[in-house]
Amino acid sequence: MVENGWSNNSLIHGIESGLYESQRGVSNFELTLLKPQSDLAMDLIRDPYYLDFLYVEENIEERDVKQLLIAHMREFLLTLGVGFSFVGHNYCLTVAGQDQHVDMLFYHLHLRCFVVIQLEMGSFKPEQSSKMNFYLSAVDDQERQEQDNQTIGIILCSSKEDIVVEYSLRNLVNPIAVAEHRIPKMLPSKERLQLELETAMRRFSRGS
Repeated sequence: MVENGWSNNSLIHGIESGLYESQRGVSNFELTLLKPQSDLAMDLIRDPYYLDFLYVEENIEERDVKQLLIAHMREFLLTLGVGFSFVGHNYCLTVAGQDQHVDMLFYHLHLRCFVVIQLEMGSFKPEQSSKMNFYLSAVDDQERQEQDNQTIGIILCSSKEDIVVEYSLRNLVNPIAVAEHRIPKMLPSKERLQLELETAMRRFSRGS
């Protein structure tokens, strides 16, 4: 708790959300980073990430979920863990005269490197690792300073097959991790209204 800078409420939130059950995400850090950087980076990744401060409708657009994350950045930073500093969202990188946008760019104070996070609402696909590899190369060339370590990428998806992730990352030169996210869904409007009605009726009955 002290090590991560959590308040009592944050600790309770982590226990209730099952944060202690999180494991390391699948990554190629051991192949792309030198020790002790690789060990620190592997300790950084959780799997899954419980984003239960968000409540979204079943068919919400991916871009709207990303906007919600930005609106709840404090809670997202607590979920990511100690050391993350937010740089920007929809961060623009210009390559060969064309603008490329990463979902979220962070800087990790302990790892001394930039961290790119891409949010995917569907299951992991191999082409997402190639796209992340491209982003990391661009960030290293355009944003990384002499004192900074190699940029790290994290792909958050709704589900993944570990063997597919391992094959996708095995021969890439940039450090990438893939982990699942857990985002609670709101009840459909009809069910939500029914629940509110039942709650109101129970309160009315107790008051009678």
